[in-house]
Amino acid sequence: MQKIGRSLFVTILVLSVPAAFLLSWWQGHRSLAGPVCIDSAVVCSELDGSSCPVGEASVFQWGGRQVCLRFHYEAPRPGSVMDIVWRFQGRVIFRESMRIGDTSGTKAFFLLREDGSPLPAGEYVVAIESDGKERRRIPFSVTR
Repeated sequence: MQKIGRSLFVTILVLSVPAAFLLSWWQGHRSLAGPVCIDSAVVCSELDGSSCPVGEASVFQWGGRQVCLRFHYEAPRPGSVMDIVWRFQGRVIFRESMRIGDTSGTKAFFLLREDGSPLPAGEYVVAIESDGKERRRIPFSVTR
């Protein structure tokens, strides 16, 4: 009976070591993949026919009906999720989630009012979040 117990213990130990090694390698491999990287992020009034920003600014005159966020991203793996969070006067006014299909690309998101009226004057911030962290933050304002 004691020999069976010892044999079972050795078997569990022999199987646990490779399992622990594989688990730690997998965790390290995932973290080495790194976060989603955001570059060339701008806010603008619109995009042209080639999807290039038009009217890049940090201050927009009141009367405009939309603001556009355009950025380029590099993701470690397809399937990453990004959240675009628009804030007005410190309050979240809109949040949009997107699952990334490719590991790199350019995306554009628009902030506009449902009724088509001009955006209210005040301080805004748009943030790009991924993996629970803010990757880019762009403040802008609308003034009268």
